[in-house]
Amino acid sequence: MELYTIADMAKLLKIPESTARYYRDRHPEYFHYTGKGYKKRYTPETLEALRFICEQANNSRRTAEEQQLRLVETLTTTLREISDQKKDIQDLRDEIKELREYIKTPVLKRIFKRGE
Repeated sequence: MELYTIADMAKLLKIPESTARYYRDRHPEYFHYTGKGYKKRYTPETLEALRFICEQANNSRRTAEEQQLRLVETLTTTLREISDQKKDIQDLRDEIKELREYIKTPVLKRIFKRGE
């Protein structure tokens, strides 16, 4: 049976050795080994467990990134809608101002102005 050092497993999985050690420390129940200290060697099952842990961490990271992307898209859409609403509000304010001016104009002046 082939055994691996933590550095061997990290190299095989193309991850930093520090990451492999982090996962080992975080999930000791999956890291079966023989030997002690610098002679500690891990089983092939441990390599597969580490591979699985790395995949799950990557999936989790990807999911978080996808959620952030959806959030940014939602914020962008919301900001566009707010901008459009601000323009609509300004247009309505302008219309109200015109109508107020119209109402302030005496009725006879309005009647004769139309006939011109």
